[in-house]
Amino acid sequence: MAKYDWTKIKAEYVEVVSESERPTLDALAKKYGCNPDYLRAKASKDNWLEDSNKFLTLTSQKRRVKKSDLMAEAQSQFDTECLRLAKAGLSYVAREMEDLQNNPDNRRFISVMKVLEMSQKVGKTAIGDINWAVGQILNWGYIVSAPTEEQTEEYFGFTDVIDPEPREPNYLK
Repeated sequence: MAKYDWTKIKAEYVEVVSESERPTLDALAKKYGCNPDYLRAKASKDNWLEDSNKFLTLTSQKRRVKKSDLMAEAQSQFDTECLRLAKAGLSYVAREMEDLQNNPDNRRFISVMKVLEMSQKVGKTAIGDINWAVGQILNWGYIVSAPTEEQTEEYFGFTDVIDPEPREPNYLK
């Protein structure tokens, strides 16, 4: 039987979380009561430093992969929640639009269109619609936006925020 547990001594030298945590060969020789010159020769012959560097590289890569996986999962959960909220926003818009047919209100219509715009932005972003994102960057505009004066005139028959003479919206005709 060997006088020293070389597997244990090598593991203590090689399997560290960082270079600064790696014990010196002299410290290991003192800890295990072996000759420092013999330990240095053995470590050199068996490539302990190279093995330790490989170990550090491998564990660092594995940590990055694990961290990346955890971040991807967290981002996926966040996107799923954003998509759920975007769908809730669209449901709200649908309910409000039905009510607006019975109770026209220009301010409320504009507000509902803004909710639609934001719900669409959140939903498109959550599903990773790259074409939408590129369009946003290229156009510096929006897919759905609050109605223009022309759209307001078309639907409500007026462009002022407060219409002095309320009329039935064109979309009800």
